[in-house]
Amino acid sequence: MKGKVLILTSGMLVLFAASNGDIKEESQNKFSEILSPRISYATGTSIKDVKVTTQVLNVRQKPTINSKRISQVRVGQVYTVYDQNGSWYKIRTGSVTGWIHGDYVMAIPTQNYPEIKVTATRLNVRLKPTINSYRISQVSKGQKFKPIDEKNGWYKINTGKVTGWVHGDYVQNVSTEKPDKPDKPKPPSGTYTELKVTALRLNVRTGPSTSYRRISQVSKGQKFKAIDEKNGWYKINTGKVTGWVHGDYVQKAKVEKPTEPENPDVPDKELPKEIIIDTPILNVRTGPSTNYTRIFQVYEGRKYKPLDEKNGWYKINTGKLTGWVHGGYVKKIEGETEPEKPVEPEKPKEELEDIIITKDKESTYINDTLNIKVEAVGSENVEYEYLVKVPNGEFTKLKSYSTTNSINYTLKNSGTYTIKVNARIKGTTEVISKQITHTVKDSLQQINISKDKQKNTYINVPITITALSDMGNVEYEYFAKRNDGSWKKQKDYSLDNTLVFTPTQRGNYVFRVNARIKGTTRVVTSEIAHSVVGNIIYQNINYSKSFQDFLLTQMNKDPQTDKYGYGWTTANLPDVDKYLNPENFIQNSDREYSYDIVGQLKITTPILNVRESNTTSTSVVDQVEGGQVYTILGEKDGWYQINTGKAAGWIHGGYVSTSYRANSNTSLFDKMTVTASVLNVRESYTTSTSVIDQVKYGEVYKPIEEHNGWYKIDTGKVVGWVHGGYLKGEEEAHTVSRGETGNLYSIKVDASVLNVRNKPSESGSLLSQVKADEIYIVLGEQNGWYKIKVNGIVGWVSGDYTSNSNKAPQEMYQFLVLSGSSGLDASQLNNILKGKGILEGKGAAFIEASRKYNINEIYLISHALLETGYGKSTLATGVNVNGKTVYNMYGIGAYDSNPIGGGSQYAYKSGWFTPEQAIIGGAKFISEKYVNNSNYKQDTLYKMKWNPDSPGVHQYATDIGWASKQTRKIKELYELCDDYTLRFEIPKYGVKN
Repeated sequence: MKGKVLILTSGMLVLFAASNGDIKEESQNKFSEILSPRISYATGTSIKDVKVTTQVLNVRQKPTINSKRISQVRVGQVYTVYDQNGSWYKIRTGSVTGWIHGDYVMAIPTQNYPEIKVTATRLNVRLKPTINSYRISQVSKGQKFKPIDEKNGWYKINTGKVTGWVHGDYVQNVSTEKPDKPDKPKPPSGTYTELKVTALRLNVRTGPSTSYRRISQVSKGQKFKAIDEKNGWYKINTGKVTGWVHGDYVQKAKVEKPTEPENPDVPDKELPKEIIIDTPILNVRTGPSTNYTRIFQVYEGRKYKPLDEKNGWYKINTGKLTGWVHGGYVKKIEGETEPEKPVEPEKPKEELEDIIITKDKESTYINDTLNIKVEAVGSENVEYEYLVKVPNGEFTKLKSYSTTNSINYTLKNSGTYTIKVNARIKGTTEVISKQITHTVKDSLQQINISKDKQKNTYINVPITITALSDMGNVEYEYFAKRNDGSWKKQKDYSLDNTLVFTPTQRGNYVFRVNARIKGTTRVVTSEIAHSVVGNIIYQNINYSKSFQDFLLTQMNKDPQTDKYGYGWTTANLPDVDKYLNPENFIQNSDREYSYDIVGQLKITTPILNVRESNTTSTSVVDQVEGGQVYTILGEKDGWYQINTGKAAGWIHGGYVSTSYRANSNTSLFDKMTVTASVLNVRESYTTSTSVIDQVKYGEVYKPIEEHNGWYKIDTGKVVGWVHGGYLKGEEEAHTVSRGETGNLYSIKVDASVLNVRNKPSESGSLLSQVKADEIYIVLGEQNGWYKIKVNGIVGWVSGDYTSNSNKAPQEMYQFLVLSGSSGLDASQLNNILKGKGILEGKGAAFIEASRKYNINEIYLISHALLETGYGKSTLATGVNVNGKTVYNMYGIGAYDSNPIGGGSQYAYKSGWFTPEQAIIGGAKFISEKYVNNSNYKQDTLYKMKWNPDSPGVHQYATDIGWASKQTRKIKELYELCDDYTLRFEIPKYGVKN
């Protein structure tokens, strides 16, 4: 084994490697000489000429064995040396300039040939000094070259791309030339028309590519005669310089293709009958160039029929595949010959000269992965065995012999590892062994992140992120991002392992913690996600009955109001609709309800004036008498519009009774059953019309239409009318189901007046205005603007004049769920109760009442404050009954006739002998009676008033505005707290078809 041992030290790395020639990528292939220029004997330009003495020699980017390999040269090739660095020589191998080691070359004497100049228009460059050799390139008239060699009247030259031979009859020794005036540029064979520049400025370059240097510029409109054309570029003379411009930026006439240059030697031959491989091993490639991939090899003596020829390469079929071989390494058989028996070529003997071990990292830490790569010198057919010695351990096998020349190994401990590689030619026993050492540094391996809130939280609610590691002296850096936004640093490196983060917007957050041992640079990263939602939680409650059905039920229950200014009286239909329709109080819904209801009234006083308008100050246009019935044409502020037959006018609602029904085209019944044994079906809704069919007892029909007590039905034979007196109407069962749930969040208006526009821009049209401190549910966000709903109008307000809020609009609180806890603690409740008489400091009692009877603490406090005059009433401060002081915080049993007596007796019987007992015991009454009633479950103010689960029964009050009136106090109490959750249940009624 020849070569020498190099020892390279870097930190704790010791690399034992012997470098000789190179890793052989291909078997010997003489064609490499074509693209590898031989020595150039230009006087005074080279230090010396060298000849390669090893089979394959690496060309490296820098004069060091650790430098990247960029090419290879082979035994016998000669190169010019342009520079020297120690034992390394700088050479040029065609398109690559690099360094080779001087131990594997020998200096050769140089011979100086005179410079030659091409005299033919086109002159072939051939592989060998014979006219029968393959043409590998061409040179043009006037080009000059320094000969490398001379043989039988041929000169060997390097064109810059290839090295080959030109015939001496078509060149001239430059030293014998008579000096001429330089020729003016002449266009080549073919015709080029005048070119006109179309770009404002167009670069003129030294060659036909943007990689060439710019030497001038020409301007738009200038015209030039084309001298030459190449790859879409035109050669021109500007008057000062000659250079190339790109054809995309000139106007030109169609360019005729130049005629084929005159060839001063024999024309190309036809394909030979056969070719014989004339080298021990020859590569078969995918295309006619060494740039193409090697796909197979053929051996000396084999014969093949050429399929094609291109640039000195032959296309053949090996029997397994089709590819290209170079013609310089084959013999041509032109005539018919007796085929020879193929001779199996003797394979060259392989020799493993050395191995080189490298690693991909110089510095690593525990749990890093190290890649070990092995490079063989002198043979390709090599197999490797890998062993490792861990710190303070013995060698163990990582991988048995295989052709795999790299391995990944995870370093589990700190300290120095030794990696050993055994290599041998496959099928042999002679082994080359090398080893490499690597030091692993101690480091932080991982961190664990936790958060103090595992469930979703709400805006303005702090979240604490904690990072923990199993090592000391660790410093942490914190980042956060929202949704798909960018990372924002929250806290710089410090020994503090916690971050308190208060989100001001809802969204999906990710927290990232970077950690490192103080004074080091290796960072361990971990992330944790958290969702911040709006603290307003809603769920839709779906009712199968239509809103019209509910409205009819309430209108026929004599709904009361005091809003007309003359005491309690029957409420008009539009006012009942206003309070019953939940869509009037919900900002995040766009559902609309319609109804078609007819009202009738009956006069309840002997004589009643009919006035011109709905006020007593207007003229009397008619009078009506007691007992008369009229259809209601309109309703407003407690007055009803009728038509007496003589005049249309208004009568006061205080002197009438009302009833309502669905319009004739709408039925209250889903189906009707015949109750008579036989019932006539008539042509129209009167007994004077013809009978067209009959229906029988128990048959069921769906009404199509109603008119004056008659119903239109389809019997299956005819469509006709039957009298409603012989039918029993049935409605489909009323069902209640839970629907969509979601989170909402709100904004508070900060400006005194803020415009609402039709789009998220100041250029949007003005729709409405909102005022300072008003709360609105956010329906959408865009470019810093918020979408809101104001009095039924949806529009946009600028976020620059709003702030995020935990509050809900006041009108929503009638849908607040009163069952369950508000989530507030005793200290927050005591803050509400401060200064509220005997209730002060009783927050824990309200929490216990809530826990025990499943009722909202804020509602209980609101109820108690209302009934006790803010904790100062007689029943609240204590009443003596039978020698014991009793308390009543909710006014239970305190009837108007004797409130103190009734309330105190109820408290005595219930055992409420302390304020806490009164708070907790009274909660039981409210819970069982309404909020958690087993039959009605009226756990919102809206349900307590309207009872949509069972409309018309067990309603808390007759006042149509009762639920809405209770919302102010509950909202005020919530806004005294900071961290709370609001849960709402929103009624969604069916739509009458």
